Amino acid sequence: MTTDSYEFVIPVYIDDDMSVVYQDISIKGEGAWPKILFDRKQIILPIVPLGFEARATFKIINDGYENLNLEVNIP
Repeated sequence: MTTDSYEFVIPVYIDDDMSVVYQDISIKGEGAWPKILFDRKQIILPIVPLGFEARATFKIINDGYENLNLEVNIP
């Protein structure tokens, strides 16, 4: 996925006088696709004896989605 570059010039007017441009404002930016990020690249669980539970935690970071609902399916 690639990002898109944008560049705009916005004229600024004073006192609703649209005949004379007071100042031009240049705006530049890049748009990117929304994505889900994690706070670490990998999780390594410790070695434990049979019958014991190994746990690890990580955070899921919402980068660009307005509303996000996640579901978990554990085998």
